[in-house]
Amino acid sequence: MLKRLVKFNLASLCLFPVFLSACNGGSSSANSNNLLISQSIPNLYLDQNWEVRVSSSGRVTESIEVTLQSPYGILTSPSTVVLTPESPIASFSISGNVVCVACKISASSNNYGTAYSNNFDVKSGQLPDYGGLADLEVATGSHKIFAASTNGHVYRAQIESSSGTSGPWIQMSTEIPDSSSILDMDYDRLTQNLYAITANGNAYLSILGVGSWKQLGGGSLPDNSISFGSQIDTAGNLFVAANNGNIYATSLNGGNWQIVGNAKLPDGGVVTTEYGIYIVPINNNAESIFVGSSLGNVYVSNINPASLVSGSWVHIANSSIPDEITSISVDSSTNPESGSIYAGTNRGLIYYSSGINGAWKQLGAALGGSIDFIVIDSSTSDIYALTQYGAATFSAYYSLASGFTSWTNFGNILPESMSDGCTVSDVVTSFPGTNLQFAGTNCGNVYFSTYGFTDWKAVGLSL
Repeated sequence: MLKRLVKFNLASLCLFPVFLSACNGGSSSANSNNLLISQSIPNLYLDQNWEVRVSSSGRVTESIEVTLQSPYGILTSPSTVVLTPESPIASFSISGNVVCVACKISASSNNYGTAYSNNFDVKSGQLPDYGGLADLEVATGSHKIFAASTNGHVYRAQIESSSGTSGPWIQMSTEIPDSSSILDMDYDRLTQNLYAITANGNAYLSILGVGSWKQLGGGSLPDNSISFGSQIDTAGNLFVAANNGNIYATSLNGGNWQIVGNAKLPDGGVVTTEYGIYIVPINNNAESIFVGSSLGNVYVSNINPASLVSGSWVHIANSSIPDEITSISVDSSTNPESGSIYAGTNRGLIYYSSGINGAWKQLGAALGGSIDFIVIDSSTSDIYALTQYGAATFSAYYSLASGFTSWTNFGNILPESMSDGCTVSDVVTSFPGTNLQFAGTNCGNVYFSTYGFTDWKAVGLSL
């Protein structure tokens, strides 16, 4: 995503930061009062709102209409305010929709000098390159969080469990070679390798997260396609769900992109999220890749992880689910209470099928929203699910085997949960359990909680 950096030349502005009564050649108004404007505007993040106040330095004896002005990309709401004897202080909000440096808000009125706020910046996030948040990955068991920036960098931060604090962001590898926005990122917990896929359809690998980026697949994704989500298997192969309906695979050792299942998804749909792909190892020579379609079907293909030769797509349960599938999970344990294959939908429902040839059955009541991801506890077959309602509300649930008769809520993320006031766009958590959660906002900030989705603290930097 291309960010526009706007820098404003303030040399022509008067030097008084709080108020100005004579901005033009020293002539002053007959009115000795001056406008005052807030001097406490912090550095903001994209789309973050901040309340600003304007008043007069003297007693207001009649209505004063004040015009508010701002540089390009900075929004004021409303654009005019009125000071009255009854209400001598007026409030308005500001927000930025482009990145800018050394911005100011001005307030002016007839017979009053122009007042200026303090300088402030509008940033796209707390990440060191000020990029927006593209993706989050958590390294289970290590208290490490990886954040991909829309400006082409990947960062890592360590959460100190004993003190409940965050270390600084540390850049991994170098900037992505094609200088485009990162869409998806994967972290191999076994090898510590990093994978990144960009808006230009290129996939890259960084060995141990410190080596230079190496392009995978022999080039960009075929047919000028882009990624809707990706996963890696235990052999380090990268699987990408593309917007053209194909699932592509490539090895970290080189080679061109291979089409999994030898064709597009049979129903003509696409996999719309990274959690719509689930890979189950069978042995050293075989694994199964399950995918959920936007048209309500689940398919599986067996693939050789060494050669990436795969079989044709097989339709699970030989029937459809009446909603878009947003997440897939498979209980590959021998637990007899297991439902085997689970599919979450964009209408908050979870279905299960007892094996490839089973029948789809609804699991409990609808949770509402969209099922973001499903995790199965391999030791108990208990089910954990994260749902998303609208733009910024998430809820976590679990259902216990056997029976799965009811859902229990054990955490919520509300629009006001994060201190930057921005929309929560991504959540990752250490299911099963509630020990560590991470949430990222559309302003590019990342937070963590060690108290079951409460008491959120900033990762990497303090706001």
